[in-house]
Amino acid sequence: MRVGRFLADTLRTHVSEDLGRCGVYRLLARIGAGGMGEIFLAEGPGGDRVAIKRLLAECARDPVFVGMFLDEARLASRLEHPNVCRVHDLGREGDRYYLVMEHIDGLSLKELLERRGYRGLPFPLAARLIAEVASGLDYAHRLRGDDGQPLGIVHRDISPANILVGRDGQVKLVDFGLAKARTQLVKTQPGLVKGKFGYLAPEQLAGRVDWRTDLFAMGLCLYEALTGQQLFDQRTAAETVTAIRTFGGPPRLEGTDPSIPAGLDEVLRASLSVDPRGRHESASAFRAALGEVVVRSGTGSVSQASLAELVQQTHDPLDGPPRPEAPTTLRPPALASSPPGPARSSPPWPLLALGAALALGLLVVAVLLAT
Repeated sequence: MRVGRFLADTLRTHVSEDLGRCGVYRLLARIGAGGMGEIFLAEGPGGDRVAIKRLLAECARDPVFVGMFLDEARLASRLEHPNVCRVHDLGREGDRYYLVMEHIDGLSLKELLERRGYRGLPFPLAARLIAEVASGLDYAHRLRGDDGQPLGIVHRDISPANILVGRDGQVKLVDFGLAKARTQLVKTQPGLVKGKFGYLAPEQLAGRVDWRTDLFAMGLCLYEALTGQQLFDQRTAAETVTAIRTFGGPPRLEGTDPSIPAGLDEVLRASLSVDPRGRHESASAFRAALGEVVVRSGTGSVSQASLAELVQQTHDPLDGPPRPEAPTTLRPPALASSPPGPARSSPPWPLLALGAALALGLLVVAVLLAT
């Protein structure tokens, strides 16, 4: 498969730099960073491409961060599902631990929406994408340990940035770095809120989380995939927290766009219920409810190839500028942009130029007469 120009440019820019190694893996390019680690594209001895998540130098000196990183490695190594990014190995280079992970050549849902100018995805594509995430999430929620007991995994950081779609159309949930599980050695301090502010559930603000917390974040991602707009899009973290605390339910989407089928609002209201007891019974129940809306809509299910085409057209500038298409962004009244102001008339440049020429001619005549 052809490597996209974005990735190719990244490699041309950074491969010449000596980024070092992590064990047997040669670091090719730094492609991301988070609060605890940085992500590299790397190459193994056989030329295979992987992603390396390496603990930041400042975090490597803090036993708490080291413990959290090892917790992530311990948990992620158990996860084997088509919709969850795989972790192959854990290593250590000097005093810094690193994870060797599956490399996904594609875009995050966040990047997809950004590159589309924050226009939402067509309903069938958005439904398929989010349903795939729900499948991986349901697997994680139901996973049991060696003793046969549920691990009690809660991701706690589901957001468009952590949902990746590969060029092959595979959808992957990534980054269990903030996940809660029974196997954790480093426990969350009471009152400490983990996760991105714009994707927190109301109960998360009080430090209470369970699998239903992830369902709320899934509802937020579905809403954003459809509208291109973040539901809790506020200017500051304090305003975002206030918006979550005073949240009464999502705006109605049915009727705002003819492509939105009946029943979708019901799915969103359930997943975004302020009371966790009002949400779906599981991630699989959420997926099933979304699937029923697709079936009743008559639009038909979307194939993995359709997601692959979406990513390739959005990701690869070699395909030329995107073709014009009808806007698919849904703008409910609560999120509607301000109406455009009155059109500005263009200055009459030809008349101005003629006036300037006449003025210059009169000035020349005046100088000649004076001499």
